[in-house]
Amino acid sequence: MRDVPAWRAGVIVLGLCVTLVPALPADAVQHPAPQSSPEQPTPGRPSAGPAAGSAELARPPEPGHHAASPALGSAGRLAPPRRRAQELRRALASGPTGARLHRLGHDGRYRAVTTIPRTGRHLRAPADDPVTFDECANHGGNEHYWFKNRFSMCYREQRPLVYLARNQQGVVYEQGRSLVAIEFIGIAQPRQTQINFGVRLRHLADHNLTRKTDRLRINMVCANHDTTRDSVCEREPQEPAGGTELTVQQWQDRGGAPLWSQRTGTTHRVPDDLYKEEKRGYFTFTVELTLTGPLGGTSERFTPEYFRCDLADYVATTPRCVFHHVSSEIRMRATDTRFAESAQLIRDAQTDITLTKPGIVGKKVPGKVGEKPLTRLVARYDTTRSKDASRRKIRRVCQHNWGLNYTKGPNGQKRQCDEYPLASTYENAARVDNNTVWDYAVRALDAEHNRAAGEFIEQFRNNDHVLDGDPFYITITP
Repeated sequence: MRDVPAWRAGVIVLGLCVTLVPALPADAVQHPAPQSSPEQPTPGRPSAGPAAGSAELARPPEPGHHAASPALGSAGRLAPPRRRAQELRRALASGPTGARLHRLGHDGRYRAVTTIPRTGRHLRAPADDPVTFDECANHGGNEHYWFKNRFSMCYREQRPLVYLARNQQGVVYEQGRSLVAIEFIGIAQPRQTQINFGVRLRHLADHNLTRKTDRLRINMVCANHDTTRDSVCEREPQEPAGGTELTVQQWQDRGGAPLWSQRTGTTHRVPDDLYKEEKRGYFTFTVELTLTGPLGGTSERFTPEYFRCDLADYVATTPRCVFHHVSSEIRMRATDTRFAESAQLIRDAQTDITLTKPGIVGKKVPGKVGEKPLTRLVARYDTTRSKDASRRKIRRVCQHNWGLNYTKGPNGQKRQCDEYPLASTYENAARVDNNTVWDYAVRALDAEHNRAAGEFIEQFRNNDHVLDGDPFYITITP
């Protein structure tokens, strides 16, 4: 890791008094026990309503702060380096595998929201708005992870650093703590399979006897997470292999100056599957913290998360890495004069399918937040030509309900047969299974509205690097 201009550090919790304290060691400093601290975390969930281009937890939000993490150093035992490395590899390999790893975004846990602007024909790409350390530190909620979008992640926590001592009877006890805040961000770079990760540490408070000559190592770890692929997550040659180690005092003296680490995900070999040419690689990452003092030490690590890198050429700024646990959501206004009729079709299909055609009672459509997502279908992978079949099917529905001349409106305006879900999804009309609750919706509407809506949705999927098989949602607002 190397120094670069500062971003805000994350928080680590300290504090807790002990009753029996021997004579002060030479390197110990005594601090008064603090009163109830306003910096203690409050339970809660992420604040409501993300801004355009931000990611949110897909659960009802409540105000609050992120939760504290377990103390570092309290066990007083540090495994040998080889065993620590084995434990770390096991921890990184223990997450989702196979289809579950590839389809993480389908669980709906995180969403990146894009809102169509009121004017213009172009959407701003979320990658143009990378996360900052201050955003990371100030984002509410008790979840450690927050994804601003599919290209920017944040992890923040408060963690206690525990100083251990041994009394005259040989009993190990806690002589004091330092509370620190840690912020960890990652920003996927455009047109390369590289993510810039940064860590910031801030000192918050001290409790009782501190010993800031203890050493804290911060190590950013990244590895291949799909053993069916020959993928590597490479650090820059000048970065120390085991991370950066300083005394607690030296970390404090940095004043929150960050450390940055560049990681490049490269995939050399993939299975002979549908997406072979895209060279999709799946990686896991975390940060490992190791605190060492006179009596030994302990290591802890953040909960691992995942990202995907690929060479797909049908999306923007490729090659690219994304945090693929984040699904994409586009928000369209039903009153937007550019595509109001198409937006209203989607709204009616999602809220009361009987307002559309065929409009079968008891059926519903996917793509609504909280339910089954839509899944992108790219033409080159549509081996059964279901996109064309879907359009033929919905035209027959339009002809049946609006007549053979449905392409001409009452006032002579040009109309088209619009459908939802989109033809360019794996949920299109041709793929509907009549034995399930899922169906499709059709309406003859203004051709220009249909064209504009399709244009914005395509921009959104390309900007968000939504690949074939990736999930997304469409939300219609007033």
